[in-house]
Amino acid sequence: MFRRVRSKLTFWLLVVTLGTMIPVAVVPYYSLLEHTLARGRARLSMVRQIFQNMGVITKKQLETAAGSVVLVELRNRIREIPSLVQKFREGDMPVLEGLARQLTERLRSYELYQEMEVHLLCLKDYEELDSLQTSNLGLYETKEGAFLLWVYSEYAEDDVVIGGFVVGRPIIRRQTMEPASSIGTNIQNPQTHFEPEWSPREFPGVQIDVIDPADQTILDPSFVKSKEFQDLLSGKRLYLESDYVEINGVLSQALMYPFNNHRGELTGLIVVSVPPLEPLSGFISRHALGGIAFSTLFAIIVGAVVARSIAHPLNRMSRTARQMAKGDLTARSEIVGEDEIGQLAASFNEMASEVERSHTELAARARELEDSVRLVNAANRELTRIQNRLENILANIRSGVLVIDNVGRVVRANRAALEILGLEKTPNADYRELLGYEDFGELVESSLHRGISVFQREIEWSRNGRTPVPMQVSTVPLLDGGRIAGLVVTFHDLSSIRKLERQLVLQDRLAALGRLSAGVAHEIRNPLGVIKGSAELLRKRFGGLPGEEGLFDFILEEVARLSRVVSDFLNFARPQTPELERVDVNAVIQRSLQYLEHQDNFLEIRREFDLAGNLPSLQLDPNLFQQVLLNVLLNAQEAMPQGGTIRIRTRRFSPREIAVEIQDTGVGIPQDNLQHIFDPFFTSKDSGSGLGLSVVHQIVSSHSGRIEVDSSLGAGTTFRLIFPIQREGTGLPTSLLT
Repeated sequence: MFRRVRSKLTFWLLVVTLGTMIPVAVVPYYSLLEHTLARGRARLSMVRQIFQNMGVITKKQLETAAGSVVLVELRNRIREIPSLVQKFREGDMPVLEGLARQLTERLRSYELYQEMEVHLLCLKDYEELDSLQTSNLGLYETKEGAFLLWVYSEYAEDDVVIGGFVVGRPIIRRQTMEPASSIGTNIQNPQTHFEPEWSPREFPGVQIDVIDPADQTILDPSFVKSKEFQDLLSGKRLYLESDYVEINGVLSQALMYPFNNHRGELTGLIVVSVPPLEPLSGFISRHALGGIAFSTLFAIIVGAVVARSIAHPLNRMSRTARQMAKGDLTARSEIVGEDEIGQLAASFNEMASEVERSHTELAARARELEDSVRLVNAANRELTRIQNRLENILANIRSGVLVIDNVGRVVRANRAALEILGLEKTPNADYRELLGYEDFGELVESSLHRGISVFQREIEWSRNGRTPVPMQVSTVPLLDGGRIAGLVVTFHDLSSIRKLERQLVLQDRLAALGRLSAGVAHEIRNPLGVIKGSAELLRKRFGGLPGEEGLFDFILEEVARLSRVVSDFLNFARPQTPELERVDVNAVIQRSLQYLEHQDNFLEIRREFDLAGNLPSLQLDPNLFQQVLLNVLLNAQEAMPQGGTIRIRTRRFSPREIAVEIQDTGVGIPQDNLQHIFDPFFTSKDSGSGLGLSVVHQIVSSHSGRIEVDSSLGAGTTFRLIFPIQREGTGLPTSLLT
C-alpha cells in the first residue's frame, strides 16, 4: 500500500497512538489528587521527623567526640608542646589549622566519628562565638564553605581560658561556579549553590534542594513574594509547608527550612519536595490495566508487521558492518528496493569504500608516526639520563649552588646550599631576603645587574646577627640571546679551613715556644739551685736576727714558685709520650672527682652527671687523661668563686668519636680571649704560669683528639674533649685506618 518507509511508519504510529490514548484518556485521573496530596503530607512529616532524630543523634555523637576524644587529644598535645598555649592566645592560625587537621585525623580513626571535623579557635574567636550563643544559631560555617552540625567548647589551662574548639559533622557544602560569559558581553556572574551531604534514602522520590536566599530562581516568583515565605526568611517561622509550589517549573508539595550560620546570618534554605501525583506505576496498576493490556497487544501486532518490512534489509547491513569490524573492508551490502532502506544501503556501501581508502592512508601515516615517536622517545630518554646525572652531581657536591632568575628570585638550591644557609627547603623568595643586603647580597646584585662573573671572592656572611661565617663565592651570569636570564651562585663555607689554619699556627707557635722554654728552663734551673742553697745557709747563719724578719723564708718561697714554673716549662717543652691502654672514660672521671672532693672550695660546687652507658673503651694514657680532667675541672672551679654547678657529660659525638663535655656556670670567657686560651703564658688570673691549658691541648693532641670551647659572659663555659675510637687490635684511631 505504501512504498516509502516514512509513510509506513507514519501510518502505523498514528494507529498505535490512537489505540493507546482511547483507554487511558477516560481514566478519572483528577479523582486521585486529594489522596495523593494526603500521602505527600505524610511523607514530608516523616522526613521532618527523620531530620529531627538525626539532629538529636548526631548532637549526642558530637558531644561525645568533643569530650572523650578531642579534649583529651588536645590536652596531650599541649603537654607535649607547651608553646601551643601561646599560639592559642595569639591566634597563630597556620599552627592552629595544622593541629586541627591532626585532631581531625585522630578523631576519624574511630569508626563512629569518621565523618566529623575539628576546628580550633583562638581566644578572640572563641569569645566572639561564645557571646553569640543566646539562641539556636543553626550551622557552623567553615572557611571552605562547609556547614557543620556542631558543638563547641572552651579550652582552658590552669583555669584560664586560652581558646576553644568546634567539633562538627558536614551537613551542607557551598559550591561557587563561574558561569560562561553572556553572548556579546564580558560579564560573568559567579553563582553559589549548595550540595547536601546526606538525604533520606528511605523515601525514593523525595527531592532535597539547598538554595541561597539571594538566588531563589527555582521557586515560583509569586510564592517568593508571599507573606508566609517572607516570614520564613525573616525568622518569624521555623518552617513552612505548602501543597502547591512550583519548583523548577513543576508543581510540587514542599517543606522548607531556613538555616543560619554560627554568626546568626541567614545562609541558605532547605527545600524538601515530593510530586503532587502518585507515581505512574501506581496509577497504571489501579486504573489503566485494561487499557494498557489492549495497547500492548495492539502494539505487538503492529510492531511485528513493521519489523518484517524493515528489519530484514537492516540485518543484512548489520552483518556487513560486523564483517568490516573484523577487518574485511571489502564487504558490501546488497541493495534491495528504491525506498529509504535501499538508499541507506547504497550510502552504506559508499561509506565502506571511503573507510577502506581512509584506512589505507591512516596505516601509512601511523607507520610514519611510530618512527617519529621512537625517535622522540630515544631523545627523551637521553635527556632524562643527562638531567638525572646533573641532579645527582648538584645534590652531592660540597659547595652550595643557588640559581636566581632575572628578577632576583631564588628558583633552585642544592642540599649543600640549604645546609650552609640554615634552610630546610628551597625558598621561593628574593635573594636579598635570603642573603641580606651587605657583602653577599651586594656581590650577587652587582653580578646579576651588570652581567659580570666573580671568581672565588672571600666574604664574611652572617644571618640574623649571628657569628659571621667566612665564605668563598663565585658567580656566573646566564645569558639568553645577549640578555641576562639569571645567575648561578656557588659558595662554600671556609670555617673549617680557617679553624685548621688556626690550629696549624697554634701548633707551630707551641713547637717554637717549647724549644725556647726548654732552653730557658735549663738556664734558669742551675742558678735557682745555687740561690736556694745560699738562702738556706744564710737563714741558718743569720735567721732570727733583728731586721731579718723572714726575708730568707720569702726568698725560698719565691725560689720554689719559680722552680714550679720551670718544671711546667720543662713539661711543656718535653711532653710525655702517652702509655696507651684500654680506659673506661666514665671510671677515670669518677676517680678525678674523688680526688677533687677533698678540696674545700670544691665542696660548695654542685655536680651533675650525664654519663652515657655502653661507651666503648678508649686507647688513652690514664694518668695524662686524668691530668687533663683535673686541669679543666680546676679551671671550672676557679670560674665560680661564689659556687655553682659543674655538669659532666659523656656521649657519642659521631660514629667514630666520643666526647667528654665539662660545663660550668661561672663568669665565662670574653670572646676576644677565646682564641688565645691555649697560647702558652696566656692567663687572666693574678697567679699562674698560663701553661695549664697549653699542656691540656698538647696532651689531647698527642691522643689524636681535639678540644672545642663554647663560652658566654655571665653564663658559663663548656669544654668539649673529643677523642677518636680506636679499632680493636690496634693502637691507631679509626680515622687513620679508613
